[in-house]
Amino acid sequence: MLKRISKKTILFSMLLVVMIAVSYYLIGQQKPKPEVTSELTEFLPNGEMKVRVMEEVDEETTQWRRAKEADIKSLIAEQTGLKGEDVLVSATSESNIGDTENQEITCSVVLRTESTFDDQIIQNVVDGIIHVFKQDSKEVTINKENIVITNNTDVLY
Repeated sequence: MLKRISKKTILFSMLLVVMIAVSYYLIGQQKPKPEVTSELTEFLPNGEMKVRVMEEVDEETTQWRRAKEADIKSLIAEQTGLKGEDVLVSATSESNIGDTENQEITCSVVLRTESTFDDQIIQNVVDGIIHVFKQDSKEVTINKENIVITNNTDVLY
């Protein structure tokens, strides 16, 4: 009976078993998690660039910042007529862990559109961003100079 089974069939069966065993082994392996890092580059008046180290923050501050980012996102979507998913807001602080006083906030906004907006709309957005951060009991400062608004093609503010 073994003579009836060709060598090709036996080799193919063995290859199939090896492939299945290797695939089970690879599926069982933990996949490496990608490591994401970010840096904040400050452009100094003398033309030099300075890389600022971003400090880790506690969970309470992170939740507070995410809530503010969501408020700003809905405010911008309302004032510009864009969908919420077309607005990306990132707010960062230059203070240390546990330093809840005198936090200086930097806010970056990216609009997923090629449209430009009237200067008055952009100014209303900037004023709205400042208002969102100042309406809270936390001691934070945000200046117009620390707000950047861009679209797909240009810096709007």
